[in-house]
Amino acid sequence: MVKKAVGVVVWAMVGLVGLIGCNRAPEPPKTQPRAVLTETVKVGATAALQGFAGEVRARHEVALGFRVGGKLVARMVNLGDTVKAGQVLAQLDPADLRQSQQVSEADLAAVAADLRLARLEFERTRTLQAQGFVSQAALDAKETLLRAADERHTAAKNRVGLAQNQTAYALLRADADGVVAQTLAEPGQVVAAGQAIVRVAQQGEKEVVISVPENRIGEFAPGRTLRLSFWALPGTTAAGRVREVAPQADAVTRSFGVRVSLTEAVPKVRLGMSATVSLDGGAIDGMITLPATAIFQKDRQPAVWVVQAGRVHLRPVEVAAWGDGTVQIRSGLDAGEVVVRAGVNTLVAGEAVTPLLR
Repeated sequence: MVKKAVGVVVWAMVGLVGLIGCNRAPEPPKTQPRAVLTETVKVGATAALQGFAGEVRARHEVALGFRVGGKLVARMVNLGDTVKAGQVLAQLDPADLRQSQQVSEADLAAVAADLRLARLEFERTRTLQAQGFVSQAALDAKETLLRAADERHTAAKNRVGLAQNQTAYALLRADADGVVAQTLAEPGQVVAAGQAIVRVAQQGEKEVVISVPENRIGEFAPGRTLRLSFWALPGTTAAGRVREVAPQADAVTRSFGVRVSLTEAVPKVRLGMSATVSLDGGAIDGMITLPATAIFQKDRQPAVWVVQAGRVHLRPVEVAAWGDGTVQIRSGLDAGEVVVRAGVNTLVAGEAVTPLLR
């Protein structure tokens, strides 16, 4: 009986151990290193990045507005319309201006009557003074009144002329032949004096406007010859010349505006077309070219992820120039190093990776 009881206890303990083993949580699988697309750094002579995208514009583009304020009752042109010099572009409600003109004309008529009366009195007094019936002082007083009346008459005529001009200003006319590049107000809107209503691109010379980063602005001296190409006109190129360089960088983009004039006629080029300005630059020795996707911005400092011993480490670099999908590195990397070229924003320092060379 004792042996049988002992056997039962042993088998019970074995079963308990088995249950405990079954309830144990499985160990989590080990995390595999992330696979990343990489590239081996090569140092050599690379061509300078020379393409700058821009837009074709008219050299002279003027925003036109009324010289007086009022309610806009009509706009006779729309975007893209061709206009001639002197053509009416828009009109204000002239009712108030015409009333002001009528008031000025009525004042002029009253002042003209006073002037006629002052002149008659002066002539009468002068005749009486010659006959000795009035003193010289009386004649001088009439002469003073005549001069004052004459000055008031001159001022009234000027006010009438000003009122007539303001009435004429209710019509907005084109200063020169051109094309309506932008409309800035609609009928029914109350506009202030000088507020732009339409923008007219005058016919004549065209130019391309580009934005140049501050580290390249020294290459765009006024008068430099460039080549222009147009996205909508494959195979069409034209010569250009730097006409104007902005003296100050844009506060937002930190780039300088450059206007490049077309020095040869290209009939198919239209305003608003996309264009590329190309510089004829040479090669730069010791430069590293990487895809722009390899750059990671940390505290506004460009950096790249360098793979060392299977882990990534962030390293600051000095960027020489940005191109279309590429970037040139001046310093911070050595030949033979491996850098991550895609997915840089998802990595963390020290993370284990599996390099996949391009």
